[in-house]
Amino acid sequence: MNLWTQYICENYSDKNTNIRTGLRLRIDKNVDYEVRESIKKFAKWLRRCYKFPVRLPVYVKATEYIKTQDGDNVVGSFFEPYELRTEPYIRIATGDYNELKKSIGRDNALASIIYTLSHEITHYYQWINGLEMTVEEREQQADCYGDYILEQYAGCVDYP
Repeated sequence: MNLWTQYICENYSDKNTNIRTGLRLRIDKNVDYEVRESIKKFAKWLRRCYKFPVRLPVYVKATEYIKTQDGDNVVGSFFEPYELRTEPYIRIATGDYNELKKSIGRDNALASIIYTLSHEITHYYQWINGLEMTVEEREQQADCYGDYILEQYAGCVDYP
């Protein structure tokens, strides 16, 4: 069973609910060109392979970190609303791309960003499916799916 393809709440497809659907990118103008193109390519692949029953905006930032509501500095975050009619969102920090590129190479640096996005999208599917899990279980599952989705994508493209 794939978390990304099961939906406990099937009523998202009800045309009378007026719930927007899909995956939308919002990329800062200062984001590196290679990162921008890689994320756009990955998003196109995601839209072909997976459904997003509640619109999921992804904000791609040119900063090194994102500050969470708890005050933590992270490279990715998922905002999980209390009700299903409110749109969630993801924020991804990509400002350390050039530093990563120097230390681990272009493809690995881009793969790292794609992994982070996949990890955060897993939290979206946990939310959609209303999974009751501890924080540790949620993170562990998101790590596993981050790897899984990255491997799937790597099998479909020559480079990230």
